Amino acid sequence: MKNQRVFASAIFYFCFTLTLLIPVTGSADQEKMTAAEMRALIPSNTLSGGSVHVYHDPSGAMEGMRRGQGMHFDSGTWTITDAGQYCRQWSRWGNKALDCFHIYRLDNNKLLLQSADDPYYSIVKFREGNPECIRVHPSVSSSS
Repeated sequence: MKNQRVFASAIFYFCFTLTLLIPVTGSADQEKMTAAEMRALIPSNTLSGGSVHVYHDPSGAMEGMRRGQGMHFDSGTWTITDAGQYCRQWSRWGNKALDCFHIYRLDNNKLLLQSADDPYYSIVKFREGNPECIRVHPSVSSSS
């Protein structure tokens, strides 16, 4: 009897984990964006997730603002590769590492950013323009 409970518990957790992974790997309702679609959507607009807002300047500069125990800002660069990946690199955040993502369209102006290198993903909201009025620093803009 004890072995049956352990087996049933293992099956439950396996199925629960599997259902969490389905949205991440792409489903019929998720449309992977092409490089051309990303290049048309992202410049001059903001991606917001939770308390983080990232404005994407058309020059390739980006500015991020994070709320939580005060306001935190960082600058970086972003690009869209011909292979259809959105790549970004922060000056301080994320250990200054270059991170690349595949982007999938969801409902209600939401996008799923799936890491190209690991199982990390994030759901963000697309927002037109720079609604948080995040200032783009000229030193970052001129270097891209």
